[in-house]
Parts: sequence; C-alpha cells; structure tokens
Amino acid sequence: MAADPISPAPAPASRSPAVLAWVIAAVLALVAAWAGRLYVAERAQASLLRDQERLAQLELRAVRNQAEAERIVAQRQLADERARSAEFERQLRESRAKAGASP
Repeated sequence: MAADPISPAPAPASRSPAVLAWVIAAVLALVAAWAGRLYVAERAQASLLRDQERLAQLELRAVRNQAEAERIVAQRQLADERARSAEFERQLRESRAKAGASP
C-alpha cells in the first residue's frame, strides 16, 4: 500500500498544555504589571493630595492669622480714636467753662 500524500500531520498533544500554561503565565504577568503601575499611580495621586491638603491648611492658617492681625490693629485704632475723642471732649468742656466764666 502506498502512503497517502494528503494525510494530516498528527497534532502535538504534548505541546498544547505547555503552551496554554505559558499563555496564562504571560497574561498573569501583564495583569500584575498593570496592577503594579496602577498601584504606583494611586500612591503618587494620594501623595499629591496630601501635599495639596497641607498647602491648603497653611494658606488657611495664614489667612486666619492675617484676619486676627487686622482685627487687633482695628481694635487698637478704635481705642486710639476713642481716647482722642475723649481728650477733645475734655478740652471742649474746659474751653466752654473758661468762656462761661469770662466776663
């Protein structure tokens, strides 16, 4: 009997599970690399947000300090103006008293 020239080659049954294992390993490696990259990106984002929070807290503290300083200055100016007004009223009373006592 003559050999059949069209017969298909036998499928390599022993290679199929090994190739499948390598494909799975490669997919898992890609997933792990993607997860690692995502982890690093999220940590960088969290660090950036912490820095922004610290900066916002510092800005808030500076604004509060400025408002407190302005309040203190305004109180001092008000006290000075009240003292000056009291002095003017005293001088006015003295002037009126002198004017009323003069002939």
